[in-house]
Amino acid sequence: MNNNTKILLERITETPVKDKVRFSLFEHKTKNPYYEDWKSNPKFKHDIKSLMSKNIKNIGIFGGFGLCIIDIDNLENTELIEFCDDFLGETLTTKTGNGLHKIYFYTEDVPFSTIRLKKDGVEYGEYRNSQNHHTVEAGSIHPNGTEYTILNDVSIKELTANDILSLNNYFDCNLKVEKSNNKSLLDDYTQNTKPKVIDFNDIKLKVKVDMSFDELKSLLKLETTDFTKNKSPYGEFLECKMEHPVHGSDHGNKNFIVKYWNTKKPYVSWQCFRHELDVPKEDVNLVRNGLTLWAMVNGHIDCEDTIDISNDKLIELKKMYQNGGINK
Repeated sequence: MNNNTKILLERITETPVKDKVRFSLFEHKTKNPYYEDWKSNPKFKHDIKSLMSKNIKNIGIFGGFGLCIIDIDNLENTELIEFCDDFLGETLTTKTGNGLHKIYFYTEDVPFSTIRLKKDGVEYGEYRNSQNHHTVEAGSIHPNGTEYTILNDVSIKELTANDILSLNNYFDCNLKVEKSNNKSLLDDYTQNTKPKVIDFNDIKLKVKVDMSFDELKSLLKLETTDFTKNKSPYGEFLECKMEHPVHGSDHGNKNFIVKYWNTKKPYVSWQCFRHELDVPKEDVNLVRNGLTLWAMVNGHIDCEDTIDISNDKLIELKKMYQNGGINK
């Protein structure tokens, strides 16, 4: 195991939340989880001792399970660094490609969200403590080849709710403790909470409405050479990683993946890392398929609308697609 990952795990074992923490494992030199159902799969409640015995390549930490992270984007903008050092205190720190991750733990109800930290129009970083997000951590290799390393090997510091809420006094954010979140996110794992399930009993969309590969390329203005060939236990697919075709990326990152599945009945699936989808795996392609991609690119829905999209809306979009074709 990489020594930086080992230090990270050893420091986590020193905290009282060590049995709550969830990890994600990524493909080498990527931010792509090994499993598509990474939000609901119990594989990710790894035992730290067993993790330390494995040859782990890229590893990440979920928010919402005892650990939160302050992601500092740019070392040249020192205001967030100074705030963390002066007001939150010294803690385990990871050096990333362009910035820092400062890792903290909590044992009480705190704000459970992921929010950008801005001041006077300048973005300094992000507070991360949401179950829907995971952060690549020490020992991992960034897609650009940069290794995430431990910069400050000290104990992980505990934060209170008031410590975190103090961010509101210095940055243009509105962090708050929501009573509806107080219990479930601090329970042991999520045995008593289940991902939101969308009822699709009244609609038969699935892959039947999906487009051809040529239609997909036309819709996103892509070439065949923009795709790479991959395979998974579910079949072979052509994949393109790119900036989101509608809302783009705040930092120019490839925050959008589209796949053309070359199965017996070919279909399209897509993923947006800004607006993650929290439904069981068997329902994902009912929502993030060629239909909703077409609707989003043509302005009929926003990307975030697909998170809570209703059956009626899907039926309406299907009729629009059938009547108007791929470019309307």
